[in-house]
Amino acid sequence: MRPGGAPTFQPFQTAGYIAEMAMTGIVALRLGEPFDWDSEKLQAKGIPEADSLIHREQRNKWLV
Repeated sequence: MRPGGAPTFQPFQTAGYIAEMAMTGIVALRLGEPFDWDSEKLQAKGIPEADSLIHREQRNKWLV
């Protein structure tokens, strides 16, 4: 529920699951093969080359 208002249209917990499912589908398409997903570890089981698509290095600064 939003502070002082009605509940949101889509609960954030559900939206997180849907986003995770969609992103794993994108990784499978980029790899060209299906894989088993470990949601707790956030990694594809047995496919180390997927790690570079899943975990990218984040920028420390956007402006120099």
